[in-house]
Formats: sequence, structure tokens, C-alpha cells
Amino acid sequence: MSWGIPGFAGGRALCHTGAVAGRLSAPAGQAFAVITGTASDRTFFAATDLNPQTSCQTHFYQFSLSADGQPSALTALPVRPLPGLPTALAASADGRLVAYSVTKCAGEAAGHIGNGQVSGGIGLINLVTGHVSRHWSYTLSEDYTTDLSMSADGSLLGYSNYLNAESPVGRVLTASAPSGPDERYSRIVIRNPLTTALSSDGSLIYAMIGARGQVLAAYATASRSRCCTAGPPQPSPTRSLVTRQVAMRCYPSLALLAARS
Repeated sequence: MSWGIPGFAGGRALCHTGAVAGRLSAPAGQAFAVITGTASDRTFFAATDLNPQTSCQTHFYQFSLSADGQPSALTALPVRPLPGLPTALAASADGRLVAYSVTKCAGEAAGHIGNGQVSGGIGLINLVTGHVSRHWSYTLSEDYTTDLSMSADGSLLGYSNYLNAESPVGRVLTASAPSGPDERYSRIVIRNPLTTALSSDGSLIYAMIGARGQVLAAYATASRSRCCTAGPPQPSPTRSLVTRQVAMRCYPSLALLAARS
């Protein structure tokens, strides 16, 4: 399976036109599942699963882009393949830390699985040492995350999953926390988000909330208080302008998203 790469960094004109600057193929017998990049927009990480999916296995790779968007060859990260399927990736700004989420596959034998059973986990790869330095497990009642994000300095992780198999929650997890259950070391910051993303400095976690994700909100990761909200576009130009002005006062990134709506 190949991945078409729009232009990044020096290739902004290609992003504007939608032209494909280069293509990168997954290794034989594998398919790209999730991809993330660093602050430079030149270094990227990818996780693959098997194709065809004869078993569940996750492989990790690194590649780079040239100024005109041409990809380098894939380089395997110095960690062994993991059992399970990759669901999310995130990286620090300098690319020294890569976080992943991998969920287990169902076994062949049918049977009852309790909500408290470990079903996967979030891990942290330290590329300086070449090892998985942390691993936090999650249970069936939490489900896996697909929106893992990391602060620029790699000190904080943000993501959403479920609480007691009932309602979604947004969590933050300190990257220096000991390995163990994520519920023990993470903090719930948001209730009922559709998706989340950390700000680059880790002080805020953004969330799409509302029945159809019509509201973008920002929550302080330290106090768990909502500090900014930007609603959907309004038919009235005046009300739309007010929304953008409020967003600008709260946080510039929210203003940008409000302006795009």
C-alpha cells in the first residue's frame, strides 16, 4: 500500500493545489495505519499493520521529506514489532519521543471478556535510548484511543477514551508517570468530547464537543476548567465576527479554527 504525500513546509504550493509531491510504499505485506510528524514538517513516523491481516502486529518506521516533498526510504525504529493493531501516534517537536496506542486483537476462542480486562495500551518510545520507556495499559471498558497527542517538549500526553464503558472522556497523562494502568496515572479534563488535541505547550487541551461536534472548546490541563469556546458558523455576519473576536481573546489557535469554519 502506498501513501500519497502532499507538499509540506517548502511545498506549500502543492498543498494549495492538492497535487501529490511524492509517494511512499509500505513494506511488502504491510499497510500504513497511522502517521504523525514533528515540528519541522520534515521528519515523520508511521505505524503499520499486516496486509493481509493474517495476525495482529504493529511495526514502527521513520522517514523524512525533502524541501520539495520527496520522501526518503523507510527506516525501522529500534523497537521490536508489537502484538496488536496501531490506533494512534504522536511525537515530540524534536522527534526524540514517539507515543503510540496499540489495541489487542480478539483471540480465536470465543468467551466472555470482562470490562476490566486489559485490551491494549499507550507506550512511549525514547529514540535516544532506543527503548520503550513507558507503557500504560487500558481496559476493555475504556476502549482504545485514536486521537493521541503530545506537547512539544514531550512531557504531556493527551487523548480520549471511555469511562466505565459509558461516556467518552478527555485525559492528560504525564510522560514521566510510572508504567501501569492509565486510569491510575491520567487525569480526566473533559467530559463527552468527540476528539481532543493538546496545545503545543501542553497548557490547553482542545476538544470538539456537542451532539455533532459543533463547538470547539479549550480546557486548561492544570485546572481542568473550560477557558475558551468557539461555536459553529452563524448565518449572521455580525454574530460570526463576534465568535471570531471571542476566540481571538481566548487563544489564537481557536481564532484560526473559527475563521476556517
